[in-house]
Amino acid sequence: MQYFTQNPVSQEAKFNAIGKVTADYAQFFGELGMKNLDIPNRVGAGGAERLFADLTPDDVVFYQYPSYYGLSLAKEQIIVEELEKKGVKIVVLVHDAYTLTYELEENNQEIKLLNRTDGVILHGKKMQSVMVEKGLTVPSVIQGPFGYRLTDSEIAEIDHKVAEKIAPWETLYTGNLGKAWFAIDYKAQTHMILYGPLPKWAEGQEEPFKGNLEYRGKVAPEELPVSDFKGFGLVWDGTNDPNYQKKSRYTAYNMPLKVSNYLAHELPLIVWADSAISDFVLAHKIGLALKDLNQVDEALANISADDYNQMVDNMRTIGEEIRNGSTIKNAVASIVSILTEPIAAAKPINPVLTKIFDNYYKELSK
Repeated sequence: MQYFTQNPVSQEAKFNAIGKVTADYAQFFGELGMKNLDIPNRVGAGGAERLFADLTPDDVVFYQYPSYYGLSLAKEQIIVEELEKKGVKIVVLVHDAYTLTYELEENNQEIKLLNRTDGVILHGKKMQSVMVEKGLTVPSVIQGPFGYRLTDSEIAEIDHKVAEKIAPWETLYTGNLGKAWFAIDYKAQTHMILYGPLPKWAEGQEEPFKGNLEYRGKVAPEELPVSDFKGFGLVWDGTNDPNYQKKSRYTAYNMPLKVSNYLAHELPLIVWADSAISDFVLAHKIGLALKDLNQVDEALANISADDYNQMVDNMRTIGEEIRNGSTIKNAVASIVSILTEPIAAAKPINPVLTKIFDNYYKELSK
């Protein structure tokens, strides 16, 4: 039997990536026939032992990591230790890698923890390469962009095409505004609309974002006006040039959930040129990749209505795959085939992937 772990999320998390990905992946895993192992907010060794009491050595547990209860690995270690006692195969689905985001003394402990499991699902080839470089030795497979479910009404409302060029084009930024340090000194003429919880540095200010930035508050993911937005979804952490901040460079390795949000809505993207998703964006002609956000005015000035509409067309099949969770479903099939071949679940859920993702996985495996 296959199981997946799911941690409860706070009310605030329902407005960010944690709440969204937790709910969506419960759905995707359920579609694969997995059973849910709900992990309580506070769990010690005794609680974990009772939680896993019915597991057998024939089972595979997909552990969604981290639990997001602070930066300590203590809870993660308890869960892995109890799973080890049951003799199950443990596959870690990495949502965030502290090794790549924070300079913590326990970062090497994270790699050691992952090496105690049977396999790991990572975001992309860049993340895989650097994790192996830092000591990861267990088998790993690549997921690619996260799956991202939309409601039927959101899908029905998808309409980005334009009859003529919008001058100037607009951009949309959704998610954790605490990472949007570029907003402090944003000088571009391109109008940007922002949604998300206010960062601490902006709290209490009557007008937290100035210039051509328009803040529209925080809303639940399903209420974001992405489906019919005429413009580009921005994926950008840190300052105008993310190379200036170590933590901002995390996007060189990870696949932020806002990427999947825009892909699922079939909205063209603007990304950092050195980000993990940039090659995919450029290869499939679904957006722009910039070295510095200050280049956005010049880059968008050259985009005609036909250029933009072609990007929208190129998004159609990709959006469907993201909404269906094809990336995680195929990653599950791949890691299971490595660990437990032959079993029925080892065969790809969608054996004939679209050419877009089929080619993408081939490139990642080189």
